[in-house]
Amino acid sequence: MLGSQLRIDISKNPGHTRMIKNLPVGVYWKMWIGHDYYRYLSQRKLSEYDNCYENIELEDGSRKIVMTETLDEFISEKTDDMKWDFREKMELKKVEEMLYNFPEEDIPDGELLEETIISKDGKAEYTLTYFDDNMEWMEKAYATKYYLIKHLLDEEGNWISEDGEMTKTGWMKNLDFEKLYNGEI
Repeated sequence: MLGSQLRIDISKNPGHTRMIKNLPVGVYWKMWIGHDYYRYLSQRKLSEYDNCYENIELEDGSRKIVMTETLDEFISEKTDDMKWDFREKMELKKVEEMLYNFPEEDIPDGELLEETIISKDGKAEYTLTYFDDNMEWMEKAYATKYYLIKHLLDEEGNWISEDGEMTKTGWMKNLDFEKLYNGEI
C-alpha cells in the first residue's frame, strides 16, 4: 500500500509488460519486431528463438514471432515456462534497465505502439494507439490504422472527464498530426 493506493508487483507474472518511455517490453502472443528494436534485442537471438509456434523473418527484415497457436493457449498458465524462457533468452530485464537510462529523445518515434500528444495550447490530450489492417497492435512506423482518444484538460493539465471527449478510428495516411498539435481534432 502506498498512501491510499494499492500497488501490485506484476514482475512475477511471466506475461507482464512494462511501458518504458512509450515502448512496450514484454511477451505477447503475437509480436512484430522491427529494425529499430534491434537496438535493444539481439537480432541473432530473435532469429534463433524456437520455443514458439512461429518465428519468421518478413520481407523487410523485421520479424514476426507467434508464441502459441491460439490466444487461449498463450494466456493459459501452462505456457508460463515458455514466457519466462522468452524473457530470459531475450534478456528483457537488461532491456528494461537500458531503456530506463536512455534519454527519451534517443528512442525513435517509429517504434511506438501508443503515444500521448498534448495540444500546443494545453487544452487537449490525445492518446493514439497504432494498429495494422487487422486491428492488431503495430509499431507506428508500420501501422496502417490508429485509434484516438481525446481528453479535454483543465488549467492544471488534468482530464476534465474520465470518459474521452471523442474517440476515432482511422487510416494512418489520413491522420493530420499538425491538427492534433493545434488541438483541431
